[in-house]
Amino acid sequence: MDFRDHDYFDNNRYIYSDYSGNNDFILSVQVYTPKTGNRAFVHYHDEYQFTLPVADIEAFLHVDRYITAKTNMLYYIPSNAEHGFTKDLKKVVFTRFIITKRFWEEVALKYVPGVKLDVPVEFPISYELKELMNLFKIECRKGEKNNESVINLYATMLCVQLMKDCRRVQTCCNDKKVKLNIDNVGEYIFANCEKDITLDFLAEALGITKYHFIRIFCKKMGETPHSYLIKARLSRAKTLLEGNQYSVSEISDLLNFSTPDYFSKAFKKNTGLSPQQYRKLSRQMK
Repeated sequence: MDFRDHDYFDNNRYIYSDYSGNNDFILSVQVYTPKTGNRAFVHYHDEYQFTLPVADIEAFLHVDRYITAKTNMLYYIPSNAEHGFTKDLKKVVFTRFIITKRFWEEVALKYVPGVKLDVPVEFPISYELKELMNLFKIECRKGEKNNESVINLYATMLCVQLMKDCRRVQTCCNDKKVKLNIDNVGEYIFANCEKDITLDFLAEALGITKYHFIRIFCKKMGETPHSYLIKARLSRAKTLLEGNQYSVSEISDLLNFSTPDYFSKAFKKNTGLSPQQYRKLSRQMK
């Protein structure tokens, strides 16, 4: 492994590279603060990219539309999608994450199975992502003194967090046109329990306030929307545990539990068994 931190025309590049294969870098976090500005440059590449403006960027091509890229917003650019500056700009300051297709897909398969991020989206950078980015850069600055296993962990965690944030936003975008009523909202929750379903989203889909939604949902279903959602996820978890495709940790992530520990506690409270015990028992009964 080769970890480098060097200046290039006043740019800081934090690169995690693996030269044992095709001489590809794995993950590059580049902070651009050019003194001379940026020339107009529209391009595309095989790698996945996230652009994070430190100051607003005018005339930014985000795949299929021209926008003013806003400060502290992340702009996701899928593989081989056109993007860049459509005119010469001065004092452009931004950070970009460049992730090779191979590393991205390896991380997705192992830690965020089933994720499909083929639509460009934008979203505010999360606190978790800021912290991971700083930890990654700090480790890269150590040069030869860095710990390979630590930087590999941070690079992987960065990708996982980017995928989760991006998937959450894409799910919300895809569901914006959903129209619900009190008679079918329970069915929707059960069928889409793996999504990041919020009270605000459900109330908006019904055209009522979230407080009114909670009242009528409790009256009809006999429990809160949150309790119903957790039960739906645990029901889905039982089916996944009866198979061998996913680990307990992966099932927790697939079903949008905040942590594997919370998933395990909720599962045991509901069934009297830990996820591992339930999986073992289900295998014995086959």
